Amino acid sequence: MDKIIRSLLSKICMAKRICRFSVSPSICERTKKYIENQQIHHKKIDAHEEYLMFLKEYNIEYDEKYLWDD
Repeated sequence: MDKIIRSLLSKICMAKRICRFSVSPSICERTKKYIENQQIHHKKIDAHEEYLMFLKEYNIEYDEKYLWDD
């Protein structure tokens, strides 16, 4: 992954806990644009809600008590 993607992905994980995702080369440009516009996007849907949607969409098991510090 190039330096730009790494830099942009680092902005995703603003909480104390760390999360990382791999991105298919075929959607790198789309992912960069999403990250660059994340503040605008999160005015429509907050990061917590979006993260839960992501976990559910990909059938990732989780216990919500371990997800958030607030």
